[in-house]
Parts: sequence; C-alpha cells; structure tokens
Amino acid sequence: MSLFEEISHESVRKYYHRLKYILKQPMKLIAVDETIVRIGDWKVFVWAAIDVE
Repeated sequence: MSLFEEISHESVRKYYHRLKYILKQPMKLIAVDETIVRIGDWKVFVWAAIDVE
C-alpha cells in the first residue's frame, strides 16, 4: 500500500487488530456468475451465486 499512499506502521497494526477476528472466521466458498442481458435498448445485469458445498 505504501506505493500508492503514505501510511504508517502503526495504522497498519491498528487495522490488522480490528480485522483479525473477521479473518479467522471459517470461509465459505461461493461461486458467482454475472451475465449481461440486452432487452431492447436496456442492459440488465443478472447475478447468480451458489454455495460450492
């Protein structure tokens, strides 16, 4: 991140401690697909998501 923006080690440490509980939760695998359907002049985005297990 320091390539894009000036950040301190302390701010990285604080954000790590805020997020570490979220990151330790069991992860679920989800497959997501997106399709664009044209209806006349309109574009409709259709999303489908399913649990891999």
